[in-house]
Amino acid sequence: MIFKIFIILFLIFVIWPVVKVIYYLSNARKFARQQQEAFRKAYSQSAPGSASGNYSAGNPGHHTRKKKIFSKADGEYVEFEEISCDMPGEASSSTADTYIREDQVSDAEWTEVK
Repeated sequence: MIFKIFIILFLIFVIWPVVKVIYYLSNARKFARQQQEAFRKAYSQSAPGSASGNYSAGNPGHHTRKKKIFSKADGEYVEFEEISCDMPGEASSSTADTYIREDQVSDAEWTEVK
């Protein structure tokens, strides 16, 4: 009699929760597969260049690459030479605004502290 009660309690408190967890996990996997399949179908319908309809995330050659707008020669370093320009103290523009040219400020001298 005690053995039968032990078996019933074992089924209720150990086996039944394990069965429920396995059931919920299998439903979750089934739902994930359905979502992946729906995504694949939607992707294959909207992709203009895919003839096979099979999308593989690991296949980098699946998409066509766009050509670069700029070549490697564009944007290379160009040497330049500074030129000095003597401007009068006041320069005026065509809009009658007046600007005053200020002298360039040099860095302060420093001494090493020991």
